Amino acid sequence: MNRFVNVEATDEITLANGDKVMVRQRLTAEEDASLVRNLMRLSFDVSSGEAKVTEGDWHLQRLRICQTYVKGWNFTDNDGKEVLCGYGTIAKLDSDTVNEIAEAIDALQKTRKETFAKNAKRR
Repeated sequence: MNRFVNVEATDEITLANGDKVMVRQRLTAEEDASLVRNLMRLSFDVSSGEAKVTEGDWHLQRLRICQTYVKGWNFTDNDGKEVLCGYGTIAKLDSDTVNEIAEAIDALQKTRKETFAKNAKRR
């Protein structure tokens, strides 16, 4: 695997109803760091001054994962017209769709990391 991310490389996910979603294969280090910041919640204890990092809201995490990875789809509106994929449009999807896409992205990334780890051991 190349150490530099091809930001144009995508994988196709087929949803349960047959719709297709194109997702990024990999994120750059900067994109990954930004996503992690969006997935976590930082709070401060005023009395001790200590910072505490916790997982953020699960539903918001799923939405942010989709907004980061999804690059396109074949979704249509009620009139059968193509709906353009974008950050704001992803936020308007129903939660079941967001969860289905996010779970598929998680599965793809898990497989990619396992493959990378196996290949690294062979070197």
